[in-house]
Amino acid sequence: MSAVCDTAGEAAASLISAPFDWLAQAMGAAAGWLFEAVWTVFDTTTLVDVQSPEYVSVYN
Repeated sequence: MSAVCDTAGEAAASLISAPFDWLAQAMGAAAGWLFEAVWTVFDTTTLVDVQSPEYVSVYN
């Protein structure tokens, strides 16, 4: 009887947590996309080479 209750409880918990897992994954993907989009805009609109040794020595 205990095993049946444990299984039912785990199934209910996973059913309840599934939308939150999906939401967390979606928010992480959206944040990653936004970061890459901002970097792309920064990279295409600035003439500063942020990987040059001079830039890195000052701002690192």
